[in-house]
Amino acid sequence: MREGITSRQAGILCFLMMMSSKLLALPSILFQETGYFALVIIFILLSFETLLLFIFIKLKEKYINLTFYEILSKILGKIVAKIIYFLFSLYFLLAIVHLIYDNFIYLREAIFEEARIERFLLIFLPVICALAYKGLNSLARTAEFFFVFIVIGIVCCLALGLSSISEFTLPTFENISFGLTFNTLFSYLFWFGDFAFFLIIIDKIKVKNGFGRTIMNYTYFCFLFIFIFYIIFYEVYKNTSFMHNNAITDIIALTNQVGNLEKLNLIALLVVMFTIFYQGGVLLYSLNQSITTIFPKSIKVQNFITFIITIILLFLFFFYSTQKIHVYLEDYGKYLALILFLIVPIYLIFQIIFDKNKKKIKKGVKNEKIN
Repeated sequence: MREGITSRQAGILCFLMMMSSKLLALPSILFQETGYFALVIIFILLSFETLLLFIFIKLKEKYINLTFYEILSKILGKIVAKIIYFLFSLYFLLAIVHLIYDNFIYLREAIFEEARIERFLLIFLPVICALAYKGLNSLARTAEFFFVFIVIGIVCCLALGLSSISEFTLPTFENISFGLTFNTLFSYLFWFGDFAFFLIIIDKIKVKNGFGRTIMNYTYFCFLFIFIFYIIFYEVYKNTSFMHNNAITDIIALTNQVGNLEKLNLIALLVVMFTIFYQGGVLLYSLNQSITTIFPKSIKVQNFITFIITIILLFLFFFYSTQKIHVYLEDYGKYLALILFLIVPIYLIFQIIFDKNKKKIKKGVKNEKIN
């Protein structure tokens, strides 16, 4: 019996994953490269990511009870399917390391500048292991419970940031070219593959009439939050936006309307702390599912021990020691993202459109059993 989650729970996980690291260093990085044109870049990339999820939902409607591996095996054969799953496992591994890096730097600067990475890993890794090891159903129910608090925290950050704006000014786009736009979109493609997990859990989502609309509504909700966040952030700091690497805290740093700033920072800190645990849990769960699919005889406990050791070694001796994780992801991660989030989805689109054996969800069907 496969563990299953509802469309609402799937939508909440999509919301939390889409948030990812987009509210920390990315706003300042994009502004440094493209200025106010970063608003156009983020809109295009968010639209692209939303389109990806729409394609994945259509794939679910076509192959209701099949795993993504079974779908790939049916279309491309088992060898190619395992190669694609290996690339996904590599993506999940790098995404976890990236999550650790961005959030440790953020928490160190926001709470305690002398904090050591060992303490952060000692807290973060056991929690995400527990969430992932318990299974998708447990993880989704926990995320569902805390979802309201996370949304309230984000709304508070947006409201406080909005109160810091003295006057709105229209952004000016200067020295923008097609080449610059294309290169920027390509370079940051890795940051916008957050729905990769959806493919790994595609067979575990319970199907109801209109389930796709439910999931997409949560995604549109998150899209709106993120885009408004970028607008407010750039309005607050204007031409100095590139200097502020912790956007979710910095957006309320100039607020003088309410109480003590240190207490206000707690709102942003809680939002980050809640989301990173769920993001880490989903990524680790997806990593384990990918490896288990490639190596069916692997043992779950041994997998998790191997993952933790690999993550620590990769983080400490490769990324953290060089302080260039963003550079590596821009230079090399984009090629991995190109394969997984452009080439594979385009092939899936043709499969969805031209395969004559297309299955449709009949109206009135309330739920499809998961065998």
